[in-house]
Amino acid sequence: MAYRDFSGGETGIFSYAAMPSKYSMLLQNLYISERKTVKKVPGYEKVNSAVGGSAGVNLWTGFEFIKNDGTSIKLVSGGGKIFKITGDTLTPIETGLDNGEKVYFSSMNDLCIMTNGIPADGPMKYDGVTVSALGGTPPTTTFKTHVHKGRVWCIERNNVMLATCSSLNNPEQYTGGTSGYIDFKYILKKGDVLMDMATYIDLHVFIFKEHIAIYSGTTPTGLAADYQLVQLIEGVGGVATGCCIGMGSYFGVLYKSGLKSLKQVITTGALSVGDISDPIDPALRTQIAANPAGFYSMAHYPKLGLILMVTGDITWIYSYIWKAWSRMPSTAIQFVFVTQDGTAYFCGNNYVYKWNETLGTFDGANIPTVWKTAWLQMSRNGIFVYPKVGELGIFSDTKPISFTLNQWTDASVAVVGSVTGTLLSGVTDFDSLSPLVEDVHDSIRFPMFGRGRKMLMQIENTSNVPGFELCELVIQSVQGGF
Repeated sequence: MAYRDFSGGETGIFSYAAMPSKYSMLLQNLYISERKTVKKVPGYEKVNSAVGGSAGVNLWTGFEFIKNDGTSIKLVSGGGKIFKITGDTLTPIETGLDNGEKVYFSSMNDLCIMTNGIPADGPMKYDGVTVSALGGTPPTTTFKTHVHKGRVWCIERNNVMLATCSSLNNPEQYTGGTSGYIDFKYILKKGDVLMDMATYIDLHVFIFKEHIAIYSGTTPTGLAADYQLVQLIEGVGGVATGCCIGMGSYFGVLYKSGLKSLKQVITTGALSVGDISDPIDPALRTQIAANPAGFYSMAHYPKLGLILMVTGDITWIYSYIWKAWSRMPSTAIQFVFVTQDGTAYFCGNNYVYKWNETLGTFDGANIPTVWKTAWLQMSRNGIFVYPKVGELGIFSDTKPISFTLNQWTDASVAVVGSVTGTLLSGVTDFDSLSPLVEDVHDSIRFPMFGRGRKMLMQIENTSNVPGFELCELVIQSVQGGF
């Protein structure tokens, strides 16, 4: 029996007897690559030296501020401070902020706008040199801003049903001029809390805990007002601020029941709601429930065709090429953002980390990978099957490399063998190993044990080997009696 399609990724919605072989029960520190292989995640390394002494500074958010001349300034915040990443150093640009609130960022007119919802701190601006108060009397409890069609929009702590906008092309005018607001107490049938904002296509999306309001237009108030509600979606919202992302023709928002998608229907213009995370919804709902006040963020990593979604101590990895999920557990990661050059950065306690596809370690520690397959149907006529040898096809630039196989059969539903495979390297005649496959890859062979009608395999590796790919699984077996 040969298995070469693993594009389903991790799932928890099938019964054990009916799970297609392309899915996996667990993919840890692995993801589904463009070639349908199971591939090891990139490692990450520290960007900076420690910033907070022995107690540490929790770095909660990050942002790339790109100035009009193309200069890129990477910012992170936490512990009541905002830092600029300068080489391998975090240089404070603002201190003395509230220690318990996250800072969120946006940019417009060569200014980085920084807010945390605390009146004593107030909305701030940064021009690349100096931090000062944002002018124009924006709401003092603004905790999140978003730039849409030449206006800065503010949502605040004290009035959770109000969104205020600046004048057109003026991020420092919030009264008079062409500034305005939307008061959602006249829009929603019942109260809610405005959590986030985003732009999808040319629409302005307001995300509440239990509603999504979608607006079109450019001017919210005045004689030339053309802002209008084009769709109100009830029973779907955002679980936290920072949990929405554009994905080409799709828009994703993390709700307490899973990652939901919005997609425009061409014929009607309305947005339809789908479920992107349905394969992992049981595990994701459990994770969200266990981290009601945890760390949430999302980022697009186009280099590998992935969406990264931090939910507490698990970073979920979504391959939108194959619509496949996997997970990267780490207590070090609290926020993710991706810069314009395609580099992914993670914020953690005391450190900023950078994803590096040439690394096979997490900050010097070997990465534990776990691939737990579906229950593989070995017999369809009721006859017991005795597996003898397993062969794992692998692409890896680093050799030797070893894997441990844990094997279960349905005879006892217990571990019947745990062995380490041997790499067959230097093979030139691959037809002698697998006559129907011409891929030039290495093979790892395992002795196998037991008997059964179906079998579950868990393949593990803990090493510093970067980026290996598992491309096929071949099982040689013999049939026996009932």
